[in-house]
Parts: sequence; structure tokens; C-alpha cells
Amino acid sequence: MKIVAISIGSYGDVQPFIVLGKYMKAQGHDFTVAALKEFRDNVEGEGLCFCQMHGDLGELVCSMLADSDNSTHSGTNGIMSMLSDKEAIYQSYEGAIKGKDLVIFMQFSDVAIYFAEKYRVKCVRSYVFPNDPTPQFNPLFSKSRENSWITYLDYKLADYFMERSKKECSQYICDKLDIDYKSCLKKFKKSSVLTLYQYSEVLAPKYKRWGTNIYITGPWYEDEKDYEPEDELKDFVKSKEKPLYIGFGSMNYSKLNELGEIVRQAVLKSGYRAIIASNLNPNRIYENDDRIHYVDYIPFGWLFDNVCGVIQHGGCGTVHYAMRYGVPTLVLSFGADQYFWGRRIHSNGAGPMPLDIKKDDITAEILATRIGKLVSDTYRRKAQIISRKMQHEQGYKTAAKLIENWEVKG
Repeated sequence: MKIVAISIGSYGDVQPFIVLGKYMKAQGHDFTVAALKEFRDNVEGEGLCFCQMHGDLGELVCSMLADSDNSTHSGTNGIMSMLSDKEAIYQSYEGAIKGKDLVIFMQFSDVAIYFAEKYRVKCVRSYVFPNDPTPQFNPLFSKSRENSWITYLDYKLADYFMERSKKECSQYICDKLDIDYKSCLKKFKKSSVLTLYQYSEVLAPKYKRWGTNIYITGPWYEDEKDYEPEDELKDFVKSKEKPLYIGFGSMNYSKLNELGEIVRQAVLKSGYRAIIASNLNPNRIYENDDRIHYVDYIPFGWLFDNVCGVIQHGGCGTVHYAMRYGVPTLVLSFGADQYFWGRRIHSNGAGPMPLDIKKDDITAEILATRIGKLVSDTYRRKAQIISRKMQHEQGYKTAAKLIENWEVKG
């Protein structure tokens, strides 16, 4: 089967498809990952085919996350800006999808449905947060009340704004493909498309009224323990009690210098030690010492096995790695679904309530207090319980089997 997975986002959005692609290639399938140009080496380095999609990673992260005010207005404007070069988008999607048997798409890449309709390519939806209506919780209105029908209706509202943001680009694509925009969209929404959620039901249970075409597979990641750290880092970790880890992924935040200083002072005030991502020391003004050790990227499989707590941005993949290794977690969210995942951690007893970088007053004193709470035995025990429940999950293998069975059934 010729499969293309389209992921318009950061490395955290692309990496699960690399994991899935490697496994499905080993099963005899032809697997292409279509992503932004920054990820060519990541994809091809794993022996998979790469297709470059239109877009700018820095602009995407800034407009949708780091420098967004997280309002509906800001979100819709960000999507419209991302889809503004309609011809370039048309060309990249047609190049990715035409000639394939099946396309997997995520949020921000669902204009794929129009090309799938034109070229008779089967569709699979895949998301890292709940996208189908449920009263349980809503990742995009993440401070909304849980287990409320108002929350259920918020999904309808979010869908309306998303469609309005994409309408101009979608209409352009449909005109070029010579298909009817409204009827195609209506047909897609009425169909029972295979939907794969890349997260754990331990953290976010499936809504009982969702259809049989919707599955929560567990996260799509591989163990990364085959890593040998530099001696300096190894010595830092082993010298005393386990340190914290603090890092915010690829968040290209305009106030990163200020945030880095707050983080540093919070660690010093807390009395704990920490491994901190080097982008929080952007000008390299601080040297490593016995309290704080700055690092570039380190595989989470090794890292989270050697820390006592994690402070992070709340990306789905990072959250699940932390829970997989039973590490209490505090989320400082920048936008999108990040606050939602921080809230799910808190609801499951594995960390304090998340903080919103844009809306909450985050000082070194406040963060130091949260650190003290984070490393408590209560949160640690709950995180370890979650870890044990997640050990059986093999998300990418479950997803691959569902895709293969769906193809046969179709």
C-alpha cells in the first residue's frame, strides 16, 4: 500500500509518523512523510520517503503558539495566514497525495480531503488531542468546565471557526480540482472515516458515544534508552539526588530570555537541582555548575528515567513520555492543546495545575513554590501508577494494524 502522512507542524507532530512509517515500511508498505522542509533529514535519515510541504516552521510556531494571544481571533487569523499562498499549498498537496492509496492527515492539513476525493484516495484522520465532540473536556477551550454539555457544544463552535478560516483556501483548491466544495465537505463529515488518536486512554478516556471508526491507540513513540550521555552530564545526574528537567520544546517565544531567567531563579530559590534546555540560556551567559546543567536535545527515554520531575510546554508527545516514565509533571503552556494536557495531568493526580505563559503571573517565587509541590510523594506515586497502566500500549503498532484492516475492509 502506498501511504502518505501529512504533518504540518513541529518535530513533535512529525516524529510519530516517522515511528509509524518505519514500522509500516518493515511490514512491506511504501510510506512517505510529507512535512515542512526542516524535517527532511529526520525523515530520510530513517529510510523513509520525504515530500516537502509548503510552509514556514518559525512563522507557524510564532503565529499559532509562541506569540499568539490564544484568542479565537488570533487563532483564525493564524490559520488564514498559514493558508494564504493558495497555489503553493495546492501544488504541495497534489504532489503529496496524487498516486497514493491512502492519506493520513492531522490538524492544519485536512484540506487533504479534497485531493483524496478527486484522486480516489482513502483517508485516515489522526490527532494528538480530542477533535470529535465530547462533554468530557475541550482542548481548544481548555479552561472550560469538564463533563458539561456546554463543552460539547464548544466543539461545534471551534469547527465553525476552523472551517471559516480555511474556506477561501478550500474553495480555491476545489475550483482547481473541479469538484464542489460544499458537497465534498458535507460528504466527508457524514462518512465514518478511520480516526486514530495518538494519546493514551489512561490520560483522556474515550467518549462512550464516539463511533466504532474512532480509536485511541496510545502514543506513537519508541523507547530511546540506547543513549550514552557526555561524562559531564552523567556526573551531574549521579552526583546527588535526581534533578528536575525544564524545557519547552521548539517554542520560538519572543520573551525566551525573560522566561529563562525566571526559570533559573526559581530553581535556585527552590533548593533543587535542574537540567535545563539550552534555549533557556540563549546567550550562553550562564555556565554549568552543581545546581544547574544546560543541555541541547537529549532523548527523553534516557532523560526522563534520570529526573525527579519535569516542567515542560505540554506537547502531547512530551507529556506522554513523562507519564510513561512515571515522572511528575508541571506544564507551562504557550497555547493550542498544551494547557489541556497540563490539566489532564493534574486531573489524574500526576502534577500541579498548569500555568498559562500568556495569562498567568509567573514569577520566580511562584514557580519555585510549584516546584516544591511538583516533587511531592503524592504526585510521584500517581505518576508511577499511570506509568504502569501505560506500559502495555504500543500505539504505532495498534495504528498500523487498524490502517491495514481498514484498507482490507474498504
